[in-house]
Amino acid sequence: MSTKIIVLSDTHGDKRFLKEAVHLLKGKDLLIHLGDNYDDFLWLVNQTNIKGYAVKGNCDPYSNANEVEVIQIEGIKIMLTHGHNYGVKSGLLNLLYCGLEKDADIVLFGHTHVNHKEVSQEVTLLNPGSPVLPRGGTSSYGIITVDGRDFSCEIKK
Repeated sequence: MSTKIIVLSDTHGDKRFLKEAVHLLKGKDLLIHLGDNYDDFLWLVNQTNIKGYAVKGNCDPYSNANEVEVIQIEGIKIMLTHGHNYGVKSGLLNLLYCGLEKDADIVLFGHTHVNHKEVSQEVTLLNPGSPVLPRGGTSSYGIITVDGRDFSCEIKK
């Protein structure tokens, strides 16, 4: 049985989107929120009773969430971070090295508001972009499907 995960970042308290996101979560097993607005994550979990994980972003100074989390879903290790502490607006090398040190299969990050997916040194780097304040493109979010040791990552617009 596979696990379907929705990945959000940089929702910035947009109430209109949050109401739409309740429908996006139907049929999903897990929510991951990568910061910049941690309260949005809490609201969605309370509205839907979905299980989830979240990290705080640079716009979440009062959150008690961690800045980095490493979770295991079935046989896949996933690192979560907002990305601002790794300089992701200038490049992804620091982020990649951290993911390699943590033996992650997938590294999830936000902060740039630009969706991005690449595989480097057998690590999948995924930024779901922003569903409310996209930079240089279309509103987006991520979907990860995990089935044992197999997984797929995609960006939905």
